Amino acid sequence: MKAKSNKINKTASINKISATPVISEKITYPKTIGTFLKNSLIMLFIVGIIVIGLDFNGLFDSSEINYHSKRTWEEFYTFTKDKEIDVLLLGNSHIYTGINPQGLSTSLGVNSFIISAPGTHLGDVYFNFKEALRRCNPKVVVVETYAIKDFDPYVLDGSELSDQIKSFVSRKNFWLKFISTPFLFSPTNYLFAWSSLLRNHSFIFTDPAQIKSNANKINTIVPAPGEEYKLGKFIRFVSGLEPETLKKYDELGSPVNGQDFKYSNYTKHYLEKIESLALKNNIKLVFLTLPMYKKHIDNYELWKIELNSLIDDKKYAWLDLQDKYDEFKFDENSFENTYEANQHMTYAGSIAASYALAAFLRNDLKIPLPQRFLENKWLEIFYGKDSYFENCSVLSNDALGKSLVRNTQYGNLYVKEIVSYNRRENHVLLVKIDKNLIDESFLSSKKLMITANANVNGETNRYNIELFKDPAWNPLEHHLYFHFSTDLEVLEVIDVFLTN
Repeated sequence: MKAKSNKINKTASINKISATPVISEKITYPKTIGTFLKNSLIMLFIVGIIVIGLDFNGLFDSSEINYHSKRTWEEFYTFTKDKEIDVLLLGNSHIYTGINPQGLSTSLGVNSFIISAPGTHLGDVYFNFKEALRRCNPKVVVVETYAIKDFDPYVLDGSELSDQIKSFVSRKNFWLKFISTPFLFSPTNYLFAWSSLLRNHSFIFTDPAQIKSNANKINTIVPAPGEEYKLGKFIRFVSGLEPETLKKYDELGSPVNGQDFKYSNYTKHYLEKIESLALKNNIKLVFLTLPMYKKHIDNYELWKIELNSLIDDKKYAWLDLQDKYDEFKFDENSFENTYEANQHMTYAGSIAASYALAAFLRNDLKIPLPQRFLENKWLEIFYGKDSYFENCSVLSNDALGKSLVRNTQYGNLYVKEIVSYNRRENHVLLVKIDKNLIDESFLSSKKLMITANANVNGETNRYNIELFKDPAWNPLEHHLYFHFSTDLEVLEVIDVFLTN
């Protein structure tokens, strides 16, 4: 029994010795960390290549429908391949709804272009300006003052961050985008600013149709026939304030208080950089404040005091249409039907504001601008399009428009031109009275009439036709009167006269 016990102990001793190789496995453990790190880097590299590939192919890009800033930059690069821009306008959504670049261009006989993005700030405006100067050499740059606001690019979130990313993505110069990244975003947002996959990976579940559309390349921006150049405009609103909205102003007061306006050190910094960039390139810097409805802002004078501390109107050229509010030109039809703080202008409002800006540039600042209306390239863009006949003469009678009268005296009226053209379903008649030969105050108390032979439903007869003056339309060189009709087309003008 005793020998058997010794045998068992000996076996136990052998088992203890055989357990020592476990120690050697612990010695090889650091090699496992190295392999893990190496494989992880390889995986990250592969994932990075996949992300870059998907971003390059645009598989997770947002829909280009209503992607205004992207459309603008695409058009800007196309336009500046062989054409110069004379008046460059910068800002956010207030500038692209508040100025009609076709109207401004045909008023002055120049090329004007708006580069803007919704919700952006002066930092973004500066980098847009900087990229634009790689492609054009404008005589004037106009900065809309709603982009002058309190902002910090490193704490943007929500819709503000989304707006900034959309504007950033739309720009096309890779190097300028790269160097602007740390000035427009916090480090945590760098990758989101550059990668559509990281921003929009949820499309896999929420919008697979958009991924399919991107894969088929069917959302590429293609201009509609006759609309090759929008010049950065975006007509969002065509009707004005309605009675129910107007009642809110009387019942609730103004939704905006000027005493709430403030700005940050970033605002002042980028304003100085914009000024420096304009000065360096010998460009006239002009500030523009577009109006909101007359009852929309309370204590605007306090807002202006703060703005004036930044853009002293004795130092800078500044057209403030809110301060110099013209109730005759900017009525209820000029403004978006909203009581919300952020109110935009309608098409009619943009026409009135464009004429005010054109007059400010030509008559007040007397800025020498090229006469591009004599160039074929300019005519190819603007002839017969929005605002052309209202501001410029018919070159030759054709399907686009006909000049019925030129430079003719009718009693005490000197008529520069009478134009007939079609706009959608309407026959439009325009009468242009030379501003230098008759005063506005005299015309304001009179009605303008013409006697004309006109076609109505296939029959020609003589008619007396009353025309009206739209206060929004205020060309620089002539008074403008309109007549619209779906069935009456003027063929020959017999007389032009005023009545009470």
